[in-house]
Amino acid sequence: MEELILAVEARSAEEITKHGKGPGTRWVFSDNRNNPGGNIYVAARGVDNVDRPETHVEAHRHAFESLFLFKGDGPDLTGLVAEVQLDDRWERIESPRAVRIPAGMSHSYRFVSGSGEMWNIVLTPGADYNKTAR
Repeated sequence: MEELILAVEARSAEEITKHGKGPGTRWVFSDNRNNPGGNIYVAARGVDNVDRPETHVEAHRHAFESLFLFKGDGPDLTGLVAEVQLDDRWERIESPRAVRIPAGMSHSYRFVSGSGEMWNIVLTPGADYNKTAR
């Protein structure tokens, strides 16, 4: 049962394909290090008082579906603004929002303003983000 309770770590996104360090703190909940027998990658990034867009993720694709979740720090989950790139279009996202990214779709994101969290959930064999990112 011990292998079912996963340790969570703060780590730089520089360890994954097409990502730079980025603003705030990235927390890894499930990946190939702590959940190698799983099939889901989950990380969250918390930011405070973003006041300008900063791109830290190059556009990329995954072989499987993924999901972005945006949650602001307001009591109704508002308070965070981001932009999400889906293929060649940029969409403005105001929290709370979820963005479904189909397998094979080019995507990226950047924070624009506010405070809150962005959760990244990727279906991938062995919970290995880099295995399916191109």
